Amino acid sequence: MKTIITFLLLSIILVSQTTNLYIPQPIKKAYQKETRSYNGAPGKNYWLNEINYIIKAEVDPITKILDGQLSVRYVNNSPDTLKEIVMHLYPDLFKSGTVRDWPIPKEAVNDGVLIKKLSVDYKDYDVSDTSRSISRSTTNMKIKLDEPLNPKDELLIETEWSFPIPELRPVRTGAYSDTSMFIAYWYPKIAVYDDIHGWDEITYTGTAEMYSSVASFSVEITVPQNYIVWATGVFENPDEILTDNVLERYNKAQESEEIINIIKAEDIHSDVTKREFSAWKFKADKAPDFAFALGKNYLWDGAVVNLKDKTVFVDAGYLKESVNFKEVVRISTEAIKFHSFEMPGVIFPYPTFSVFNGRGGMEFPMIVNDGEARTYESTVGLTTHELAHTYFPFYMGINERRYAFLDEGWAVFSPTRIQRRLGEYNPIEGRFKVQERQLETILEVPPMTPSFLLKGTHYRVASYSRSAGALFALEELLGKELFLKAIQTFISEWKEKHPTPYDFFFTFDRVAKENLSWFWKPWFFEFHSPELNLVEYINEGGRKYVTVSNDGGLSLPIKLKIYFADNSEENISVSPRVWKNGEKKVEVNLNTNKEILEIELGDELVPDINYSQRKILKGDN
Repeated sequence: MKTIITFLLLSIILVSQTTNLYIPQPIKKAYQKETRSYNGAPGKNYWLNEINYIIKAEVDPITKILDGQLSVRYVNNSPDTLKEIVMHLYPDLFKSGTVRDWPIPKEAVNDGVLIKKLSVDYKDYDVSDTSRSISRSTTNMKIKLDEPLNPKDELLIETEWSFPIPELRPVRTGAYSDTSMFIAYWYPKIAVYDDIHGWDEITYTGTAEMYSSVASFSVEITVPQNYIVWATGVFENPDEILTDNVLERYNKAQESEEIINIIKAEDIHSDVTKREFSAWKFKADKAPDFAFALGKNYLWDGAVVNLKDKTVFVDAGYLKESVNFKEVVRISTEAIKFHSFEMPGVIFPYPTFSVFNGRGGMEFPMIVNDGEARTYESTVGLTTHELAHTYFPFYMGINERRYAFLDEGWAVFSPTRIQRRLGEYNPIEGRFKVQERQLETILEVPPMTPSFLLKGTHYRVASYSRSAGALFALEELLGKELFLKAIQTFISEWKEKHPTPYDFFFTFDRVAKENLSWFWKPWFFEFHSPELNLVEYINEGGRKYVTVSNDGGLSLPIKLKIYFADNSEENISVSPRVWKNGEKKVEVNLNTNKEILEIELGDELVPDINYSQRKILKGDN
């Protein structure tokens, strides 16, 4: 009982301390309804609606048309009575009249999603009548229910649809040729209904990415002979599809920690699947989304990672011309071990992970779409960054439309050590050098600015660079052990739910037993930039110190390198805590009797608007 009372008192203290952070009204109401707690944990009344998809799709690689049938059971676990259902029709991004964040050629504009049939609880809707029961706007479709969906009730939605697969401007999804395509943002998807905003009705315009609830998927994808399909979830019927020699290697890869070449270069001119058309079946439980890729004349590697009491199957499909993709399975397996046992030290949450050699770099649950990187180091960086998204946003259910920094900053920060280990390069240097150039021409906006309002460079600086810099500074502030404990607590309590940044902030406050508002505010809520400078070096009566100014206003660690006359060097690190009370300048005691030649300020893990410039003060000479 004493422990419980202490915990409650600490929670009350933290509530009184952290309310000086700006909290929007919808989130305040969530605390009042006790779906969330001011200590950062889910509230006693937290809920999630249940979604179960059964999807059948046929893809014609020549016409670039996808035809699909969908049946989805939706259970209303919320306390609200729902009078409508909101669904996302993402292929409408290419429809005439849709708002997009980037231009597309006239030839790329199409008619979007064709809804052929739609029924709710076996009652057919007139899909041509968009005046009453069905309304479509941008990438959203609303279905007005004849009978409201009461709490604890469920309904069944069935639909048939088709759409042209993007070819001229395949952003994140589309056809790259007649033999290669990555299919995402593709099925009529029930929008998230949460305890804060209700239905997610934010339009997808191309930049701010996704917001998804966990669901179960049973998906069947029919493609022509010799096309291989990689997808979210577990491949259920390999023995029905693969030819005997390919199947033998596939089964071997399912048990081997050594990489197995499932399809080799010499197989490309032979049959690798049995029939003229094959229906590939996949199952995924508690997955926030489903994506797939198909390739003909692709090589295919696979191996497993053994993680305590579970096994993860890792594979890669890539073009024979690829230089570095043959390393992707090895890179992925090492990254999965790293994330499982080091950062965040949480076992990889899914049974499979596939990397497809398509275009760009884009993550989806259990599968990513990566173009051919220029160098091995870039391959390491791209693969590990996209894999890190497995935790944030997918396992954690983060709302990327509003809070992209929660997952993009994580995917920059978390794989840094494994990138150094595998690639033997500084993965952060390029990121902060780019930020340095970007900040010469833009206003650095707070990451808490809703992501769907940010475009281009503003989006990337706020979501990637600044948020990653904050995590490096936070780890420096708390120490690696306490930081890891806090991130593990956050993951344990919010996995497969929908945390906000406030849940993240308040969880760290609770675990650290400290009000960190002084850190959260400048980094996430206010207009600041990363800029520390050396002001002066003083040798006064044997006491040697430097004055460092914080000209950008962010709570950054101070990293100094001291060069001595005897050719030795010393590194000094000062915690971001020195800026806790809003100091503009601090004195750093150098604690040495040696003759100092130079003092240098800066570090590769500390962002700065002058990141490339050495900041040096002369010493005693």
